[in-house]
Amino acid sequence: MCSALALSQRNAKRVLAYSTIANLGLIIASAGIGTPLAVAAAIMLILFHAISKALLFLCTGEIEHTIGSRDIEDMSGLIKKAPLLTILAALGMVSMLLPPFGVLLTKWVSMQAASNNPIVIVFLILGSALTTVYYAKWLGTIMSSTMDKNVVTHKKPETYFPLSFLGSAIVVTSILVFAIYDYFIRPQVETLLNAAPVISGQAGQFTSEIGAFAYAAIFVVLALALLIYVATKNMFTPRKASYYMCGENNLEMDRLMFRNGLCGYDKCNVSNIYLENTFGESKLTTLGYAISIILIVIALAGGVL
Repeated sequence: MCSALALSQRNAKRVLAYSTIANLGLIIASAGIGTPLAVAAAIMLILFHAISKALLFLCTGEIEHTIGSRDIEDMSGLIKKAPLLTILAALGMVSMLLPPFGVLLTKWVSMQAASNNPIVIVFLILGSALTTVYYAKWLGTIMSSTMDKNVVTHKKPETYFPLSFLGSAIVVTSILVFAIYDYFIRPQVETLLNAAPVISGQAGQFTSEIGAFAYAAIFVVLALALLIYVATKNMFTPRKASYYMCGENNLEMDRLMFRNGLCGYDKCNVSNIYLENTFGESKLTTLGYAISIILIVIALAGGVL
């Protein structure tokens, strides 16, 4: 429910707030399953989600200081205004979505722990899918270019140090995820439940009961992609283009004006789709409250009985 609500938000802080509640729900769901694997997933998610979300909240605050807005639509072209800030924010978003970063690995473990319960696994998959959508929209906006020739590059303030530290922590903890599990998380699970699952990354492979992927190879590909970008970014001249709207531009008045179907003139506007009529707060909040209250009553009744 919270992932769906995040999908309808343009305010970056509200997106992060709903995303945080959604991930807290995933932590509680994993703890509620109660198996050693599920409890390990809950503890792992607390760690990796905290680092990634701390970076995203701080980046959003710095973006607001840079452009004077926390509206995602106003962040278009941020890569030209504040390149390092954009890269750090993009790292935080990617770490929530893709392997080999810790949050995704933890979600994988959570799904494995819930694989025997079809209802729970469906909700975990839906929540993760919606998470991919709203972060991908935001990521595409900040990484998009702009034709504004008068963009002034933002200077690196002192706040970039903690941002860079958190960004580095995301990469380091993702590389050392199995060592972190063995030395810090597995002992806690053994203390709580007298048993702990084996989560392995031996021979460069992340393996589990529901599948495996080349964990080390993904890091190699990401490193090569970064090196190729750095080596070639100045080799190509960007193509200059103006807006063109199927011959209906009103060039006499404004190149961003076009003639609509009623023969009037409108200004060109490009934005993401937020589906507010489907996933907006007015549509889902009351329903979410009702479902949550019912579930809490059922849980309390089950505990009493």
